[in-house]
Amino acid sequence: MKKILLLIFFTFISFSLFAGLSYELYTNNVKLSWDKVDNAVYYDIYVGTKPLVRLTKGELTYTVKNLDQNSDYTITMGARDENNNTLYAAKVSFTTLDYSGIYRFENSSEDDNDGKLDSLEFKASLIEDERGQYMSISYPIDGKYLQFFPFEPFNGPWNWIKFKSNLDIAKVYKDICRKINVLDITPSEFRPDNVSFTTDTVILDITSKAFGIKVSTKTELLFKSDETGTYLIFKTDGSDLAKKALYKNKSSSDPYAFRLEKVN
Repeated sequence: MKKILLLIFFTFISFSLFAGLSYELYTNNVKLSWDKVDNAVYYDIYVGTKPLVRLTKGELTYTVKNLDQNSDYTITMGARDENNNTLYAAKVSFTTLDYSGIYRFENSSEDDNDGKLDSLEFKASLIEDERGQYMSISYPIDGKYLQFFPFEPFNGPWNWIKFKSNLDIAKVYKDICRKINVLDITPSEFRPDNVSFTTDTVILDITSKAFGIKVSTKTELLFKSDETGTYLIFKTDGSDLAKKALYKNKSSSDPYAFRLEKVN
């Protein structure tokens, strides 16, 4: 009887090791992977105690994205049969990192908008307050980083801002326009219309005026981390009129997007 029990025990341990759950952490994204569990029809993923997703038996990896930064997490994977009986369960615990740092795009193409767009750089810092987690974004002007998000009033309403204003947000907007605008036309004033954010995303809707004509643009700053590295996607898109004025990035699959690598 002891030999039989011992054999059953070691068989169970061996099965558990074979089905082990592992993870790779990329700032606030985590890639889970596991071995196939015999007779499993579903693999259920939980973040804490909350169910996140049910995968089919052929799926043995899953990436949990957009977790809070600098936060503790426990993620569980449960393998279940067609009757929802648990065949195997395992969990991993980890602490996410944050996206704070300096991000830079170096233009390696011959097309640099007549020398105006040789590089782009932003500095990011994680903020956590009553509004939640979000990234504070700064931009270098004359050797000094000027913060342009968040700006007050945080939730609007916002007034028109003169393009030649000495406000930090105007200085930043003006320099970015200079770099990515292929036309000689410059706005006379601009106004934020909407701001939205997550822990790793900032989206700014802005209306600009030039010769009395209003043009709408959407600027996105998307912080990402995966097998290719940690980086920032900076993208400006907008109305048909805006598209005619925007520099097209030939080194990107999205002509209005730039990938800025984390350099510090």
